[in-house]
Amino acid sequence: MEALSGLGEPNVDLEGFDYTKLKVKRGTFWVMQMSADGFVGPNDQYFNEFKEGYRPNFQVIIYDGMSNFRATDISAGGLPTSSMLLTLLKKAIASPIPPNRPLLPELFLIALKLSPHVDSLRPFLDSLPAPFTWRVETPEEAAEVASGVHEQNAKGVARGWSSGQTEKSLGNKALANNDSQKAVAHYTEAIESLQHAMSQNPTKEEKKSISELISVCFANRSAAWMLQGRGVDPKKALRDAEEADIWNENYIKAYYRQAKSHQLLGQTTKAIEVLRGALARPTLNNDKDLGDYFKELETSNEGINES
Repeated sequence: MEALSGLGEPNVDLEGFDYTKLKVKRGTFWVMQMSADGFVGPNDQYFNEFKEGYRPNFQVIIYDGMSNFRATDISAGGLPTSSMLLTLLKKAIASPIPPNRPLLPELFLIALKLSPHVDSLRPFLDSLPAPFTWRVETPEEAAEVASGVHEQNAKGVARGWSSGQTEKSLGNKALANNDSQKAVAHYTEAIESLQHAMSQNPTKEEKKSISELISVCFANRSAAWMLQGRGVDPKKALRDAEEADIWNENYIKAYYRQAKSHQLLGQTTKAIEVLRGALARPTLNNDKDLGDYFKELETSNEGINES
């Protein structure tokens, strides 16, 4: 969604554009819809599970009768504003996501949940030329859309999960063959597929499984960045290992790869701090491999002063 929100005609002046000169395409309709999209936590990081102090994200989409996205945006950390919705509407008309072209539908439907913004949108909507018309969806239409969205979401979750598993397996094979570039490419595809599945409103159980698999893919991509040869990049390895921790704070390899990345960067003290924090977790404090690694680093670091 963040990527899509940046697409469109880059040089269109939305305020100076003459919307009254556009063609109204007969027999077409668009919908402005809103759905929840995770939460914003500390440092404006994205989280899919709610915790105290987190703020909700909301995704707003304008799509046509063929389910093509014309414009989309994310209201991070709170409900969208009327000005955001008006700008999004103007983008859908004058600067839509390619390959869509500027035009007007015959009917524009506003989701019932967005009805508090109608008075702010009304002056612009009423200025558009006939036969363009607009209205707020009825409660019956809202219920029908919810049912259809649920069905599409279920399919989206299944597709994203299947693609994620396939790409992860291909990444694992490339990693075993010491092909870092192929491994990174496959894990990246896996992460994108799984994040798409997460955006499709999965069940609580599905969210847990998707989160855990995303964590594995980030940790594995971290390992790929640390393979010796062309493309080795311990800084990227560290970022991926930290992402793995965010998606599943109980995944051992997330901490192991963080520590290993710090080691490659010459930051042994930080590596020890990572492992100490991991071993303080009740779910990880009995892990022998993690404990042995911690002792090994502590021993090697005795008497060494890092800059």
